[in-house]
Amino acid sequence: MQETVFRSYLCFMATCLLTLSSGMTAENDEYSIQRSALQDDLPDISIWKGALEEAYQRHFNELEAEEERVLSQIKALQMQRQDISARKRSHVHCLVNLIACYRKRK
Repeated sequence: MQETVFRSYLCFMATCLLTLSSGMTAENDEYSIQRSALQDDLPDISIWKGALEEAYQRHFNELEAEEERVLSQIKALQMQRQDISARKRSHVHCLVNLIACYRKRK
């Protein structure tokens, strides 16, 4: 839940940063005055961009670690599947060998 709220907050901040840093031009002076006052109230945008990049990098690293974990689990399951398949075949081979030995003795 907290992660969802944090992601929503990051998306909101990214939208605000992109809007402010895109250099949108105002059609009237009143809007430009309000915008400049808002920019004066906000802290340096580069700090927010850095924090956003760090958050994205951290999330990317977490996803890479999760991907490696899933791939290792898949590999372990494939090995278990091969072991089970080999055990099933071994019983059949034993049965075939018994039948072959029985026929040779007759």
